[in-house]
Amino acid sequence: MDQVIEPASQLHPPKPQLTLRVGVVGHRPDKLIAATNAQIEQQLMKVFAAIDAAANDLLVASDGCYSNEPPLVRLVSGFAEGADRLAISACPANWEIQAILPFPRDSYTETLITHGTNAAHIRESFDAALKKAKTVTELSLQLDQAKDAGHDDGEKRRLQRGYADAGSYFLRQIDVLIAIWDGKPPGVAGTGAIARHAFDGGIPVIWIKADHKRTSATKNEHSASNARVSATHNVPRLIVGFHENGDPDTPDTDCTSGSLEGALQEIFALPSKMARVSRKSPRARLHDFYEESWRGFTIWSTYDILKRVANFQIPRLVIPIEPFDKRCSEWNYFIAAAPVATDLTARFRNVLLSRYVWADTLAVYFSHHYRSAYVVAYLLAATAVFIALASLFWPDSKFWFTAAELAVISLIIGIIFFGRLCRWHERWLEYRALAESLRYSRFLAFVGEFGHVQDRPVAFDSPWVLWYLRATMREVGLPTAVIDGAYQWRLLNATLAEEISGQIGYHHGNSISAHRVDRMLHGLGIFCFGVTFLVLVIFAVSYVYILFAGFAAHEDAWPSWMHWLKLHMIFVSAGLPALGAALAGIRVHGDFEGSKGRSDAMLNTLKFLELDYKRAMNQTIDLDETARLVLRAAREMSEDVHAFQELHGRKRLVLPA
Repeated sequence: MDQVIEPASQLHPPKPQLTLRVGVVGHRPDKLIAATNAQIEQQLMKVFAAIDAAANDLLVASDGCYSNEPPLVRLVSGFAEGADRLAISACPANWEIQAILPFPRDSYTETLITHGTNAAHIRESFDAALKKAKTVTELSLQLDQAKDAGHDDGEKRRLQRGYADAGSYFLRQIDVLIAIWDGKPPGVAGTGAIARHAFDGGIPVIWIKADHKRTSATKNEHSASNARVSATHNVPRLIVGFHENGDPDTPDTDCTSGSLEGALQEIFALPSKMARVSRKSPRARLHDFYEESWRGFTIWSTYDILKRVANFQIPRLVIPIEPFDKRCSEWNYFIAAAPVATDLTARFRNVLLSRYVWADTLAVYFSHHYRSAYVVAYLLAATAVFIALASLFWPDSKFWFTAAELAVISLIIGIIFFGRLCRWHERWLEYRALAESLRYSRFLAFVGEFGHVQDRPVAFDSPWVLWYLRATMREVGLPTAVIDGAYQWRLLNATLAEEISGQIGYHHGNSISAHRVDRMLHGLGIFCFGVTFLVLVIFAVSYVYILFAGFAAHEDAWPSWMHWLKLHMIFVSAGLPALGAALAGIRVHGDFEGSKGRSDAMLNTLKFLELDYKRAMNQTIDLDETARLVLRAAREMSEDVHAFQELHGRKRLVLPA
């Protein structure tokens, strides 16, 4: 039986908190009509209230998929003057505010001053606004000096590049975008361009129309007067497309009255209740995960014994499972090597780490159940043959041997039926896929490169796993840090030392171990058939001998040793091939050579990746290159999960027939 203990922090795997990331972009003060700011702020509050209501409706409708905590809504902003500040001012008190600055804050403040006249006021208002942010992520553009040298407009190009990079980064951190925009064709890195990129990337875009400021005072007054009249008719709208000239296409209806909630429901779509043929529905499998308990050990150790014998290790009948708190220390070296981001580190431990530990431990637990089940089933099938043959030696006890054989066959059927009923195979694969994805998300978090999670490719076909992963990624959020060269170097170094090198070590060991198990099973199979052949040869030679001795026609007159040899010949010639077939079945089902091949292929990939990381760490690279490297590492890990599932996904528990 399996012991159930209570981890220090959780009795069951944690549920994610419903988290929604709302981005806001808009015009600077020089493009806004001051008289309309109040109306824009009112519309923002209306949109925020609708988002709040939609988030609460999603939580109620989640059927227990999320935790009971209130929804966590984050407003993500660049903190520029104008529309950004209006959104921050209108932000509900229960929301979190996250800042993404295109440059370190001192440099960014200087760029803001160039758009205004009162430097002291701009600094003061910027600092006051930034105090409202719970996290502040400062991007640090690495300039290509050779490219900019000799150009009078180098500073302008630098700013454009910085804003464009920040805009791209910004879009990867949000689920829905609010664009306060006049609707005119987009310029480079402008509000319209960000809105268009967001829409093309599948992010719902809410448009709050802002009339463009005229150049003369008379025109300003006229525009302000018209704006006051038309403001009541201007409502937030959901962009459904763009015309060829770049104008947004929107319905006339207020999106806060229904279409916004519909768009959010698509983003946060829960695992379906609809069951697949002969399988539980994704949502039921998610709830099964939530109901899992921590086990202290397992006695399903047959597969582990097989591996240990093949690798010259001491077998163990009981496999202990480390306590929850001890397993939570496994990322200490990675966190120590990673960039300093105190708030993110806390969320690592409370959100990402605990969920990884649960998923990984459960994956290991059910892998022992599934793998030991098929090993035991094959060995018991061979045992049943030996029991039937043993009745030859004790014919008077044939009833008891028959009963024993029936018990063994019943045990095989029971193990297979119970394993399939409890979904050991599926739980192992699903929990392993979740654990691997959560593990490599730890280095993606330091640059906020979870990506646009609704479009993030994964290497497994388990809807609830993907849903749980996405929900967790949203919850982790952004770091408070300056993502400069030193920060990026520490991230690459931590990823190289604790992830890539760790995986190289794992796959190297797995390749050797799988090869040894395969060779041992192959050798034992050959031994079984070799002994059978030898026994048959001995019996044939003995039979020829007694044939010439005149005993062949009279079996009753055979010498006693010939009768003894005949019984053992039947026992061995029927039993050992059955055992050899069982060992071959274990070998085929486990596909140890396939596992070795997967690890060997991954080793080659990881070694090339290791070289690229070392090369990048020896030169100056920008955030895009760092992001490309960490995403590449995650993609390679994801492909390995895919190969793993391709290898084992179709090998369900079946009778050894």
